[in-house]
Amino acid sequence: MQVDCCSEDLSHLLRHRGQPCAAVLTAFNPGSVLQEESSNLRAQQALAKELHALGLDCIPGRHEDPGGRWPAEAGLLALGLTRNAAREIAARYGQLAFLWSDADAIPRLVETTSGADLPPRP
Repeated sequence: MQVDCCSEDLSHLLRHRGQPCAAVLTAFNPGSVLQEESSNLRAQQALAKELHALGLDCIPGRHEDPGGRWPAEAGLLALGLTRNAAREIAARYGQLAFLWSDADAIPRLVETTSGADLPPRP
């Protein structure tokens, strides 16, 4: 998936699973500060446990910076997670932003600190 670009795969997945929305979350590198791998993995396991406890269908993935300036991070696509709930969870794990999409299947970057959607990339 790419920010602000419709994802046919996501659209199909949302329709197939009967979900109105999805969020892409990670617990890696809170505050955009690089952490030890073991710390990142513990936090990611806690995030996965929390999402599963909410009864959410989650698909593991990998976040990659297209510019290659930031290391890849483990992520979870949480189907059916509302934007507000995703914002609260991401903020608890120290994340500055996350991806969220409604049924239009266009992942948008959402900031956790101010609650405002970040402007589209140029």
